[in-house]
Amino acid sequence: MAANTEANYLGIRKPLSVTVLDLEDGIRGRYILRDHEIQMDEDHVKNSPVQEVLGTICHEAYHAYQIAVVEVFREAGAEKRALLLFRRAEIYQEELGQYQKGQEDYARYYSQKLEEDARRYSVSAVEDWYLKLNTER
Repeated sequence: MAANTEANYLGIRKPLSVTVLDLEDGIRGRYILRDHEIQMDEDHVKNSPVQEVLGTICHEAYHAYQIAVVEVFREAGAEKRALLLFRRAEIYQEELGQYQKGQEDYARYYSQKLEEDARRYSVSAVEDWYLKLNTER
């Protein structure tokens, strides 16, 4: 439910599926474009605080959004691509083309705009979830 609530908020209309698997060490979650799926690490889901698990879902949903933004950027003509609106999309496109995984070079992975923005979004989104849940009581 949380994944699709986030997807809907971000403007992604195709539902996200969430699968829990035994992922490689250090990977809490990942977004798989071809399946429009968020894969979550089983140990993370079972043993981490709910707030962290929700943060991972929000982080990965944001990756789906980033890819959607890049798709719109690619479809826009050259004149439209110059708009400030698309500056991040251009960076995302470049980084997706040479995506750095954390297992290979953690510092480069961590400093990618794709990851920085997804981390920033997930922190904000989790705060928003908790704010809404606390005011609805």
